[in-house]
Amino acid sequence: MKNLLTKQNLKTVLSSVYLKVIVVLLTIYMFSFNYVSVGECTISKNVFNNNIELDTVSGFKFSAPWILKSNLDTRPRRVCVECDCRNKTCVLISFNPNGYKDFVQREGWNYYWWRNRFSINLGHDSESRGLYDILRSYAFDGNEYSFLEIKSSF
Repeated sequence: MKNLLTKQNLKTVLSSVYLKVIVVLLTIYMFSFNYVSVGECTISKNVFNNNIELDTVSGFKFSAPWILKSNLDTRPRRVCVECDCRNKTCVLISFNPNGYKDFVQREGWNYYWWRNRFSINLGHDSESRGLYDILRSYAFDGNEYSFLEIKSSF
């Protein structure tokens, strides 16, 4: 019986082990780590019990893979309605983290960044369509919402 651990076989086994370790570590990183930067909040949902929580403390976070997280930008942003009119067409708005329960009750939990991301709307001048399209619809609604702060209109 020949020796099965030759240099070539050892290199093949080690490279296979390294590849598996890298895949496992990347999978853990993708599903368990989250970074909340200053000016963001995170709405997390536990898949097993549907518990929804808010996190506003910035930094790296580690959680179980069955806890899904969606980061929301809380910095003020100008949103506009494209028209040639003399009415107010732009408002400065921001997401208010204190009203996250009302927001999730109205919109449901999902990755808000992906909303309207792949559309054929070529006239859209903004790259951040998802959350700000949702908030824009509430900003021009005329009602007040606990999750929306309207800073000024112009």
